[in-house]
Amino acid sequence: MKPLWIVGVLLVLACGPAKVATGPDALVTPEGLREVEHGTFSKEFARPGTSLSGFRAVRLESVAVEYHHGPYGRPPDEAEKAKVRELVRKALADELPPKHELVNRTGPDVAALRVTVTDIDIRKRDYTGETTGRPARALTVVADLADSESGEILRRFAREDTHGQYGFPTGADPERFWAATKISLHTWAVEVRQLLESDRGL
Repeated sequence: MKPLWIVGVLLVLACGPAKVATGPDALVTPEGLREVEHGTFSKEFARPGTSLSGFRAVRLESVAVEYHHGPYGRPPDEAEKAKVRELVRKALADELPPKHELVNRTGPDVAALRVTVTDIDIRKRDYTGETTGRPARALTVVADLADSESGEILRRFAREDTHGQYGFPTGADPERFWAATKISLHTWAVEVRQLLESDRGL
């Protein structure tokens, strides 16, 4: 079974460049974001008529940790949440360069990133509003990319990592959970970089 990021790349190559869906069945979020076809991520939404080409840096604005089954088979405690937040920050700091950097400021060249790490099955998530999914053996990262000055959301995207046919390692082996989480978040950060480098307007 191919990892989701490989499947995503293959779909882009096979189906052409990303574009905003315009059909009657296309999803539209309350913020006015429209579903993207052939995007970088498993699920992707964009504000029509906007581009990410002017951004040279990313400010990690927030990381919410909301998974149900962590390394010990229960919801995360504060120490585990802090560790996940640090892994997200480290992954972005490692993978965004050389064309982008992780910064602590706002500005016209800075995108704000708001991240949620969860284990909701994204195939059952209602992106137009409430989360209707159920916990799954997966690590799912949902993120909003916004203008750091105006706060306007420009992109929303999600990546689900099921870690192969047996599901993400939760509960039984904390060491495997943290190793898999680190790898998954770095792969996600690579895709964030690819989105920033390739998005010239939708």
